Amino acid sequence: MLEAIIESSFNTIFRLFAYLVVCYHAVDKRLSRTSTRSCVSSPKHELGPYTTFEGRSGGTQCVYFGRSQRKYDQGLSYYVKFSDNNDPSSLESILARCDWPASLAALEDAFVDHFGIRWWKHGEGIIPDATYNISTADGHCTITISPPLPKAPGVSIDKCLDRMPRIQISDLVRIQHINSGVDMVYLEDALYAFKHFEPTLDQAMDPLKEVKTAFELRESPYIINVTALVTDGDSYRGFLMPYATVQSLVDAFRLRSYPWTTCVQIAYDIVCGVLALHTIQKPNGDLKPQNVILRYVGELEDRPRAQLIDLEAHGGVTLPFTDPALAHETQPSTLQDIYSLGLMLQWLAIADELRSKNNLEMEPQEDGHEVELPTTLPPHVPSWYDNVIRRCCGPPSQRPTVEEVQHIFKKNM
Repeated sequence: MLEAIIESSFNTIFRLFAYLVVCYHAVDKRLSRTSTRSCVSSPKHELGPYTTFEGRSGGTQCVYFGRSQRKYDQGLSYYVKFSDNNDPSSLESILARCDWPASLAALEDAFVDHFGIRWWKHGEGIIPDATYNISTADGHCTITISPPLPKAPGVSIDKCLDRMPRIQISDLVRIQHINSGVDMVYLEDALYAFKHFEPTLDQAMDPLKEVKTAFELRESPYIINVTALVTDGDSYRGFLMPYATVQSLVDAFRLRSYPWTTCVQIAYDIVCGVLALHTIQKPNGDLKPQNVILRYVGELEDRPRAQLIDLEAHGGVTLPFTDPALAHETQPSTLQDIYSLGLMLQWLAIADELRSKNNLEMEPQEDGHEVELPTTLPPHVPSWYDNVIRRCCGPPSQRPTVEEVQHIFKKNM
């Protein structure tokens, strides 16, 4: 009950913050109409470069010029791409730290040095949607330009989704970046998580696959609900889902320790989510703690409910939760899911140990080797739970089905 009250308080605070942001945005919009001075050189201003980061070390960031950071599809944008660099003073290292003020200052220094002050302050010469590649060697930074990627055609919405509510992307107010491709947004009087589809998305991907899976499983309490489709005119741009204050399992266990009985209930929720996917022949392919959120729901006042997110099923790509024996597979499979499920159960059993080592994300070690989960579980973990893990992670031909795993949980909980 206390946790539910805390959850409600968090939502109230976020709504108040979002309301203040909307008010500020309205004032800023009026001011921008009467001022011709460029605001792009300082993060204190609403108009100017707005950066979102993809990945914690190395990757790509998108810089938006001459637009409100709270609204989508305004102004022009370009990409800054960088790789890992061992020099802590390099531009790449600064960008990888995801420190917004430091990143903006470092970008300004680099771009002004290469292209001049008017390029940075007034956008003169910026190539829209081009990629500016950053490379630092021996203290010298170079910037090369890759031409814009071809825009993907507008994605039409399948008729099977006609009953879903639709929201125009222009109606959303961006509050903050959550992770790659996901923002916290404000719509009217509520907060949502907005998972957006970028026009340069890999053509091999089906941007509607996750939505169709979630819609098909909309009655399952173990799968994240899609609140509405987000469109730009008639083209699909993403979807809204309920905003979870705690966010992922990693975030939840970073904040606190959970009783073992709660961990078993969370594990059971995950098993039920996987079963829902397998029942409609849609294996997940990338089960990991970051792809499970905890949400407080009305029917469960004493604990949070675990729900699966990220249902695109591109194939298991996250170590160490990918089965090495099935690494050659190019499509998600139920056997891969069972292996990942076993490691998820193991992760829940040793989450306190991982938190004490500050490595709930299972990041690679400094020498580049992947973190290996301990083979010995804490003494409070019962033998039946340990046996489920061993069977799930055993040889592919001997693994149980998710129905069998659910039956074992029901028998022993």
